[in-house]
Amino acid sequence: MGLVRIRPGIDHTDSAFQAFARSVISTFVKKSFTKSCSLSLANGSDKLLERLICVLPRTPDQPWHSMDDAYDAKLWEILPEGVEIAGVGHDDTVILDGCRAANVRWKSFTTVGSTRRPSFGRSIAELSLRLIGLTYLIGVILVIASLPYSVYTSGLTSAGTTGVFFIIYSFLLSLSSPWLLHKLYLGKFWDQQCWLFGFEGYMPIETIESQIFGARLGRLRWTPYASPLSRHHRNHHNECVADDPTTDPEIKAL
Repeated sequence: MGLVRIRPGIDHTDSAFQAFARSVISTFVKKSFTKSCSLSLANGSDKLLERLICVLPRTPDQPWHSMDDAYDAKLWEILPEGVEIAGVGHDDTVILDGCRAANVRWKSFTTVGSTRRPSFGRSIAELSLRLIGLTYLIGVILVIASLPYSVYTSGLTSAGTTGVFFIIYSFLLSLSSPWLLHKLYLGKFWDQQCWLFGFEGYMPIETIESQIFGARLGRLRWTPYASPLSRHHRNHHNECVADDPTTDPEIKAL
């Protein structure tokens, strides 16, 4: 493990993990600190235990001393950023310092706040959607107002013709409203709110997108290397393209 000036003290009550932790972690402590944290500085610069903690086990029952990583990463390839061992617990645990955590929302999905720059196309789409009800109302009013004068004329008056035009125009806007909504909610996100959602089981990515963004706009995609369950393939351009994990029979059987 390395050479030290003073031989570390031996505690016969330590487990194999505690003895290993005390001999390799790097921590500066005062002599007045508790006996369970009187740690050695051997091999501290290599951060062996910090690297070992960052290993993702292949199986839940993998031994603590095993260096088999689910991503096939080597121990010397792992570089812990800002994470240090601050102490050793009495039940084969260690105390970490410098860790960062994030809240996981389990109860439901919620709308993700985002910032987009205004564009001419989205402005026209928003204006058209807002004018559907107004143009239809104006058209109905003009047609009704022109009915008394239509009795004395052979056809519709100019006001009635304008009203019919507004009614037809409102119907055309109504028919194109799905495309207008799609156009309205598209666009690049220049800033977005950070969320970490969690749920049990499998859910199609289209359903997840509908729950978060309100529609299937193609914003979400599978990632090729997010977890050991991720799957991917190479397309004809030799690019890595992510696949739905359930396309693998082994993953689907889980």
